[in-house]
Amino acid sequence: MTAAAFAALTGDIPYLHRGMFFSYVYLFVQRCLDHGVTAVIESGVRNGLSTRILHRVWPGHVTSVEYRPSHLPPQFPFPVLVGNGGVLVPEWLRTAPASAIGVLCDGPKGAKAFPLRDQCFRFPAVQVVGIHDVPRHVGESVHSHDPDFRQAIGDALDARIAADIRARYPHGAPGLGVWTT
Repeated sequence: MTAAAFAALTGDIPYLHRGMFFSYVYLFVQRCLDHGVTAVIESGVRNGLSTRILHRVWPGHVTSVEYRPSHLPPQFPFPVLVGNGGVLVPEWLRTAPASAIGVLCDGPKGAKAFPLRDQCFRFPAVQVVGIHDVPRHVGESVHSHDPDFRQAIGDALDARIAADIRARYPHGAPGLGVWTT
């Protein structure tokens, strides 16, 4: 999927407070598509920005997990498993219906998600794992703050996010790391 196609697909989805930047979700989606992913499980929903986007790309093939039901917006239109992603994600993977799966970790975040990432890759169906709020150069295949990605695609995808919010996360700040098989 090109960045332009992604922007068109998500153009009516507003940025939601504390959500992943659009470029982060695009990077995850693109890596998943490159690896033939047909289903996604995400751990950590909060206000549901990434959830809305993932459902646009894989309608009916996204499973979401949220530890704190109070973080879900009222009348959230998608089903959510409530509980600990570190437990529920591997449980779901044991019986997953897809042969190629992407996992998006937005809770736990950063290095706290590394054990879950490692556990996910023990399942042969898992092709891609993305972790939010992880710095660059920790073994990832690609990172949302790679300068070439920011310049070619990322900055344009994030242009519709308010400038003051974008300014809080300068290049080099933790973003999204993606690991692939």
